[in-house]
Amino acid sequence: MASFQYSDDQWERVAAQLARHGEPTDDDRGYLENLAHNYQWFRDYTDPASPEVETAKTLYQDIVKHAGELLRSLDALAALPTKPSRLIPLQIAMADDPLEARAVYDYWKRLTQKQQESAAHEAIGFPKSVRGGNRSRGDVLDDYLRKLLEFWIARGGYPGKSPTGPCIQFILAAAGPVVPLEANTVSHFIREQSSRHANGQHDGHVALWRALRGL
Repeated sequence: MASFQYSDDQWERVAAQLARHGEPTDDDRGYLENLAHNYQWFRDYTDPASPEVETAKTLYQDIVKHAGELLRSLDALAALPTKPSRLIPLQIAMADDPLEARAVYDYWKRLTQKQQESAAHEAIGFPKSVRGGNRSRGDVLDDYLRKLLEFWIARGGYPGKSPTGPCIQFILAAAGPVVPLEANTVSHFIREQSSRHANGQHDGHVALWRALRGL
């Protein structure tokens, strides 16, 4: 995936919000673009709704199915009563040295079984949220919004909850090019964070916790 970059118009909208707390720098732009890039990567790799994740899940399921069919067919072939074993031609085809054919085949079969087990695990996919439930926002998006909020606070901004306020307008401008967001969605996220932090659940995000509590 190519690194994300804001267009001039997109950055102008972000910079207009940042200018409330000092002139935005090239480092600010680079940091925000890196956040957006990382969000895109994690979303595409883990979000159950991502088309790539859906495709990968289907392919993993195919591997489980066909590896299982292959292993069952090999076991059935080995169980045929005629001797020598009808597996021998396949074993010889796998080895450069016919004397090592059985060992190479056994090793390959163990690897195939491990691949089948791994594919079965991967086919389960990633949960949208480790907190479970029918959450409209996944953990990847929450982490991205949290980092944008922390960035805003670090530059002197107030973590306001008003959908039309500068905090949410900054997050919409910064995140908008990579994820469609409604102002109310961001407002709900900040309220949720405020509620968690009010109960001391800062999860290591001490600076954010202090800002949300007005410390």
